[in-house]
Amino acid sequence: MVRAPPSAYARAVQSTLILVDRFHAADTTAAGTRLSLPARVGGRLGRLVVSVERFEAAPVLLRNRCVRLLDADEFARVRDAIGAALSDSIRRQDLAALIGMSVSSFSRAFRASAGTTFVDYVLQARLETAKDLMRTTHSSLCEIAIASGFGNQSNFSRRFARAVGVTPFRWRAMYRHDV
Repeated sequence: MVRAPPSAYARAVQSTLILVDRFHAADTTAAGTRLSLPARVGGRLGRLVVSVERFEAAPVLLRNRCVRLLDADEFARVRDAIGAALSDSIRRQDLAALIGMSVSSFSRAFRASAGTTFVDYVLQARLETAKDLMRTTHSSLCEIAIASGFGNQSNFSRRFARAVGVTPFRWRAMYRHDV
């Protein structure tokens, strides 16, 4: 089968998708943005100027499976619950129940919405909390490890060095702001 070259319409749609792809999927500030697209109207070449009213995320396909995204309110509730329980054990079951989903559906929806797994998201949140504490307090690394939910300093140091590339002690020396 010989494929015909893409039509002008197909090229315009592809250009549109490329331009629209520049918006981050979680960016809700796309409203009011203007796109200028090449177009042919009534045989005349020109530019079609489009003003974005809002962005509506489509379900994400993971392995040929349509996955529901968490809406903004659900994601905010989950994010706030993670932040509130950062120094404690954070269980996927509890967050799934918070928004009325099964654990497996929640895991798929969270990954599709956040762009990362639940475990990686919590780890990054804990690392950011630890960095903030190292920058702004005189607490020991052991106290920071406990406060940011790592359980002990050994686990904290190992995870921090793996993710950041330097030990917490060295990172603190480089980025510490005298308090």
